[in-house]
Amino acid sequence: MSDESNYRTRNVLTNNKEVQELNARSMFLVQQQQEREQLQYAFVHHNNNGPQMNRNDTGTYNFEPTPLSSPNEKNSIAACLLTMDDNHFLIEWLAYHYHVLPLRHLIVAVDPRARTSPQEIFNRWDGLINITVWNDTDIFGNKRVEDITEAPDVKKRNRLLMLHRFRQMALYVKCMRQFKSDGHQWVMLLDTDEFMVVKANHHEDIRWPGSVLKYLKEEEADSNNDNHNRSSTHNNTPACLPLPRRRYGTKESLLRYQSKHVPKDFNSSDFLTMRWRYYGMKDKNEMVKTMIDVSRVDWDDLYVDTRKSNGVHAPLDICGDRVEMSLSESKLIASHYPGTWEQYNFRKDAREGSKAKEMKGKEAYIELKRFQHFHDDLHRDWLIGFDKSVGREEAQRLLKDVGKVSADHKSKPKQQNAMTPTPLSSPNEKNSIAACLLTMDDNHFLIEWLAYHYHVLPLRHLIVAVDPRARTSPQEIFNRWDGLINITVWNDTDIFGNEEVEGVADAERVKEENKLLTLHRIRQMFLYEKCMRQLKSDGHQWVMLLDTDEFMVVKADHHEDIRWPGSVLKYLKEEAPTNGNTPACLPLPRRRYGTKESLLRYQNKHVPKDFNSSDFLTMRWRHYGMKDKNVTIKSMIDVSRVDWDDLHVNPRKSYGVHAPLDICGDRVEMSLSESKLIASHYPGTWEQYNFRKDAREGSKAREMRGKEAYHNLGRFQVFHDDLHRDWLIGFDKSVGRKEALRLLKDVGQVNAEM
Repeated sequence: MSDESNYRTRNVLTNNKEVQELNARSMFLVQQQQEREQLQYAFVHHNNNGPQMNRNDTGTYNFEPTPLSSPNEKNSIAACLLTMDDNHFLIEWLAYHYHVLPLRHLIVAVDPRARTSPQEIFNRWDGLINITVWNDTDIFGNKRVEDITEAPDVKKRNRLLMLHRFRQMALYVKCMRQFKSDGHQWVMLLDTDEFMVVKANHHEDIRWPGSVLKYLKEEEADSNNDNHNRSSTHNNTPACLPLPRRRYGTKESLLRYQSKHVPKDFNSSDFLTMRWRYYGMKDKNEMVKTMIDVSRVDWDDLYVDTRKSNGVHAPLDICGDRVEMSLSESKLIASHYPGTWEQYNFRKDAREGSKAKEMKGKEAYIELKRFQHFHDDLHRDWLIGFDKSVGREEAQRLLKDVGKVSADHKSKPKQQNAMTPTPLSSPNEKNSIAACLLTMDDNHFLIEWLAYHYHVLPLRHLIVAVDPRARTSPQEIFNRWDGLINITVWNDTDIFGNEEVEGVADAERVKEENKLLTLHRIRQMFLYEKCMRQLKSDGHQWVMLLDTDEFMVVKADHHEDIRWPGSVLKYLKEEAPTNGNTPACLPLPRRRYGTKESLLRYQNKHVPKDFNSSDFLTMRWRHYGMKDKNVTIKSMIDVSRVDWDDLHVNPRKSYGVHAPLDICGDRVEMSLSESKLIASHYPGTWEQYNFRKDAREGSKAREMRGKEAYHNLGRFQVFHDDLHRDWLIGFDKSVGRKEALRLLKDVGQVNAEM
């Protein structure tokens, strides 16, 4: 046969093969179009009754996302994540996996080298995803990561890269052990540039929430059915499930393809999963990532070997040594995206020198565009489902700034671990704020007062006295804080020695004025003196002198986000010195909130699930009267700058509890505009307000503390603010939900038997 005949024969065979492929492709496209039309029909005809999604037996669709705290933790998927300067990816990553997995529990650590903080992004998800932020102390205890790593390996290889990977491996094992302890099943171990999906040829429509979990449960059910027929109980799905990665490149699709099926009000170019559709080899071996069923892993197997090669890809020994597999071997895959050059280059690479240029340089990035012959739309429709599930307004809030590279995600770099409370016994007592307190029958306020100031100051040392006339004891409340706040309870003997308070008071003043009220105030003044002297002796700096119905805050116009622990101390350390000499006796003008209640929808704003906003002074009462009139002050004292000779009180001094030391001067009123730190005063409910027996007697008590006086506090309340509102979100994140509920038990409840 001639060469020409051979050519014609081969050409006919090739053409026949191409025709077959075209026919198969056409049939696939027709089938795909029919499925889309059915899907669109379902959206149109079932969307009139509000958000709907998962199909049930009646043919309707239920759009409701899986609740955050499911009675069965196996109704959601958890994740462990190490992040560093990738907020632009993180915004999409959280929303995507919230919808597709569904992700409801996340433990995350931020690499200490990060220049940006993701905390503002995490805060958006309060009540939707239970996000716990860990730092190196949570992962390694009191040791440093450098001390734990295998020294020879760290020396031998790139140090920063090895420390980053070791931190990630250690996080994974500690995180998985935590989730196993909490009763979870599947835990995902992906980075913020990786997105899990069910492959198209086994595709559970990604518009429906929880398509990944649905696939896993159906696979498990199929496995159980097969095993039932074989009288076996073995689950065919491995406990360490490998996820081969499809690596998308940097070749962009035309905008008309990017924008296909993207809901109005969203820009497709901001999303990794919309903008990048091209990839290279269709079925070559790729490095895997993993998802672990921790419920089927023995505790003894939940550990990492720091010397294991590619440990972040297959972290446990049960995963085996194979870290590469073909995409055709798995129905679940992890899609990897480089993003734009700006996104790709924003995070400082842990590799050093020429290795960094080779692996992460501009040339390496451009190389990702080559040989991108294939494309798909596996992920495209997730945004339609997410938008329907949570609603357009909520979707826009959660996806704000998606894809935007910003070195300042509204937080300073060193705040990434700020959710960790200051330790109780700091080597330097100037890392916390102390307080002196006289309390009497106000346990309902005291519970919130301690938690609030623990978080906001941060309060770590408290000397407290209980007025002998009290009908209730706060001791059970103090006991809750053991190990968190160093609380010392004094009585009159600790304050006055062997003398009686009446003997210390000025006799003529006691006769002239209301005796009980005067004795109460004198007890408070002498407590302040003795307490400040004790705290100065112990090496403290700032000491707060407020009552249990008063809450310190940095004013909004100079507002250090109250979600961060220690916002008051941070202001004192960073901002106050730049505004001139901060006085050693710092006056705190008081904003007096009234008794006009806000509507419940305003009270509940940003209040974490499991808490009742009406129980909190700082949530329930938002209205106040005159915006900038002169008000009576309270004080905070820098005892480290007060001479011992000046640490004394004068019982004859008018308003001594407001400005107790002579160095404070005689001015006890000032305008709210004169200070960036203020003390907010709350009356509470009538039941709370009236519970404590007033020290005033007769008509004076009725005039100052009676029902009429209480109701007058609700008049002329024309202004409102939310200065304090977000403290509870930060406190909840800092100590954890279980601990927060324990510490805040019975908050706001008036109970004479506490």
